[in-house]
Amino acid sequence: MDSEKYPSLAWWINTQGWIELGVSQEYSSLVRVFYEDTLCHEDEDSSSLDSALEKAESWLSGELLNRFGETTPPNYDELSDWLDKSW
Repeated sequence: MDSEKYPSLAWWINTQGWIELGVSQEYSSLVRVFYEDTLCHEDEDSSSLDSALEKAESWLSGELLNRFGETTPPNYDELSDWLDKSW
């Protein structure tokens, strides 16, 4: 995961949940965001992986801010400092 291009997704994968990439028997979307066993986001409209990842990044960064009042670190390398300040 490109943490500079997709910082919210990188943070999510390493701290909260996971993402699935690619069409499967269950899902027609290219990118799906999960938390525990719950599907939180999927984009069935994107025709490319880059577009689907960009939409997931946008959704997740907005969701983190609106729902939890959190933002991801601007640079994933700063994650440990950010986590230290959060707790």
